[in-house]
Amino acid sequence: MCASLALNSWLLYNFFMFSGWLHKKTENVPSSIGVWEKNFILLHRKNVRNQKRKKELTRLIRRFKSGSESLPDGVLVFKQRGVIVWCNSLAEELLGIRFPADLGQNIKQIIRTPDFINYLNSNNFDKPVEMPSPVLRTHILELRTMQYNEGEFLMIIRDTTQIKQLEDMKRTFFADASHELRTPMTVLKGYLEVSKNPNEIGDMWQRAHKVMSEQLIRMESLVEQLLTLSKLESDNDIDLNDDINLVTMLNQIEIEAMSLAKTKKQNLDFNVDKDIRVKGNEEQFRSVVTNLIFNAIKHNPNGIDVRVNLKKFNEGIMFEVVDTGRGIEQNHIERLTERFYRVDKARSRATGGSGLGLAIVKYSLNHYDTSLKIESKINEGSKFYFIIDAKFVLSQ
Repeated sequence: MCASLALNSWLLYNFFMFSGWLHKKTENVPSSIGVWEKNFILLHRKNVRNQKRKKELTRLIRRFKSGSESLPDGVLVFKQRGVIVWCNSLAEELLGIRFPADLGQNIKQIIRTPDFINYLNSNNFDKPVEMPSPVLRTHILELRTMQYNEGEFLMIIRDTTQIKQLEDMKRTFFADASHELRTPMTVLKGYLEVSKNPNEIGDMWQRAHKVMSEQLIRMESLVEQLLTLSKLESDNDIDLNDDINLVTMLNQIEIEAMSLAKTKKQNLDFNVDKDIRVKGNEEQFRSVVTNLIFNAIKHNPNGIDVRVNLKKFNEGIMFEVVDTGRGIEQNHIERLTERFYRVDKARSRATGGSGLGLAIVKYSLNHYDTSLKIESKINEGSKFYFIIDAKFVLSQ
């Protein structure tokens, strides 16, 4: 009886000690003897191994999440019926998912656009599909889905908006370039056809010669600008080591610009700080400021004011052309530096504009780590300006 009571007491004591040890999760193994001691040691070792595995898995999960966040694409993991398992932050942004709040939700209930639902229901993931973003309507998404386990799928979401815009710009570029070259070629072809008749050559030769000369100059200028633009876009090693005296350069341009402004009865005023020199490409820089100055004169009505300002300050220099002309509508401003883009195509052609000038300005300024800024109000005028960082300004 006493032996049985002692045994039960011993078992009960070890049981409570075991229970307490499990609940406290202490690293210290309870002291015991016999089978209990062996079990304590075995459990302790197994627990240590499990803790190590848990830490390793946690570390791998963190590395995976960190890696997935650095991907340029959205990633979504879902089950057979569209149940969300996991997604990265870019997938949240592009598809409008809130994770982990939407964990276990059916993605078809979150993204209700017909294109997306039809894509998932089709179960045909051999080819990628394109659709507008359900959140960012102006963005185009490319979805690629692949099955990696039974009933589990991985979706890659790529924002192809910029690629589509570049493709559209390329198509527009070739269409406009063809149109620009076709017009003068048609004129030349017409006069060549007329020249087949010797009786008509004498009467119209003088006018024909003038028109053909103008069209050839226009074609020459257009080809030259296209070559310049191509070089600016593809050549990152343009020589920027010229010592450019901007005051001298603007004094030279002013003489030419004043002559044009007078024909339009415009008031042209140059305000240039003294002794401003920059390191760059002189031909390229001259093209930039000439384009901006002559655009303000050519593309505005008679009698307006045009101010050209060149100011030096601690952060660098600022060049600006300000006019009191007709102004530009806001929806045109972002596209002004696109190739062949014109606010008014008929008026631009009448003034001899090719639509490439501001594109050349844009790509030229990229070499100086800056960009063209445009501000405008209808019937009040416009301001075109840029800032050249102090690292390009040469000390006196």
